[in-house]
Amino acid sequence: MATFTKIAEDARPSISLNPSHIISKIDDNVYGGFTEHMGRCIYGGIYDPGNPLSDENGFRKDVIEAFKELNCPVQLRH
Repeated sequence: MATFTKIAEDARPSISLNPSHIISKIDDNVYGGFTEHMGRCIYGGIYDPGNPLSDENGFRKDVIEAFKELNCPVQLRH
């Protein structure tokens, strides 16, 4: 919610914040990551079947663990 008040032309605008006033929890899905075919993000990055660090489906286990540590929803565009 925002409130706008007209001020005089020669007045100096200001803003006041109260960081301890919580309106609501921010949904965890608001912040996330997006990965698509750019450079080696997918092939040779997340998906690399020939790599010894890959699982039986070809996905890099070390990369998956790194994403989990970020605790960030990730979308893959293939």
